[in-house]
Amino acid sequence: MMELYCQKSHLKDGQTVLDVGCGWGSLSLHCPDGQLQNVKIIVADISTFEMEASYDRIYSIGMF
Repeated sequence: MMELYCQKSHLKDGQTVLDVGCGWGSLSLHCPDGQLQNVKIIVADISTFEMEASYDRIYSIGMF
């Protein structure tokens, strides 16, 4: 299912992504080799979260 999300959203290497979910980070953990070098974890309430940057893709998986 994660691969399908990536394909349908045309996710590409080098894009910035905000993975909003229930805290599991399932999309961020979906990496074929398991070697993520550029992940920043932010623990926050999304209803009050003030973004400091812009993102190429924003995903909400497993939030509801």
